[in-house]
Amino acid sequence: MQARGSPTSGVYGRSASRQSLDVYVTLGVVAVGLSVAAIRADRSPVSDVDDLERSELVTKIDPNEASAAELGVLPGIGEALASRIVELRAHRRGVEGADRAFQCIEDLRAVRGIGPKSIEKLRPFLSFQE
Repeated sequence: MQARGSPTSGVYGRSASRQSLDVYVTLGVVAVGLSVAAIRADRSPVSDVDDLERSELVTKIDPNEASAAELGVLPGIGEALASRIVELRAHRRGVEGADRAFQCIEDLRAVRGIGPKSIEKLRPFLSFQE
């Protein structure tokens, strides 16, 4: 056993390698804590679109009336799908003479790129007026 104060013993009688390990473990714990804090700070209640309780605070829009810009901010839509929705709506109104191109959310499946998963993401944000 080494005597206290010898060149190979560290603070509190621990070896230098044990002290290094303690430092690395402490730094790791601090880094994980900071990462978790940063992630929690980025998740504001307003931006969590998957939480259905919070989505009730968002005004629902009617895809028969909404502009491409309004549709484009919906989860999973973006600019390209928004323009396809508007194009199909115009086509149905012009060629088919429909007053309301989309009667229910399932009608949006006619838009290329919108499938069952998209429908479920959009459901809390859309309304279809009679």
